[in-house]
Amino acid sequence: MEERQLKLVVNLLEQSVDLVYQNDKYLIDHSIHEQNLSHRIAYYWENLLKNYDWFIQNGYNIDVEYNRSLNDAKRLDCNSGSSICKPDIILHKRGTQESNILVVEIKKQNNDISHDCEKLKAFTATESEYKYQIGIHIVLNQEQTQVKYIYFQNGQEVSEIDF
Repeated sequence: MEERQLKLVVNLLEQSVDLVYQNDKYLIDHSIHEQNLSHRIAYYWENLLKNYDWFIQNGYNIDVEYNRSLNDAKRLDCNSGSSICKPDIILHKRGTQESNILVVEIKKQNNDISHDCEKLKAFTATESEYKYQIGIHIVLNQEQTQVKYIYFQNGQEVSEIDF
């Protein structure tokens, strides 16, 4: 994916989180499960991306809790061993390993994020079979201004994304 498109993808993801706070704050205020929040973020993100011809023409997909890798279960080798994984949200082309663009994990404030961060390191590692270009961990808070984004590239946590 081109650099300018990748920047836009990240920006639109962050806008999608803003839309959840604007339109679905009830879900955050009432501690609704993170799977529901992931769905809402993915819904807004996909709708924003559909405004760009390159997204549709390249056959990209946004999926939630996607547990497949071609015809097998998606597995990761993390510190806790090998396990089947379902990333919260992914941007990819279904049925290929060639276009794994962005993988997202979401947690609500005050939940342990260490396992999610290990998954994002593994998903973005250059030696992994998935090789996602970017991983982002989103920590949701009651207040929109306190949402935290943690970025991953090449199997490492990074302070900013290298486009």
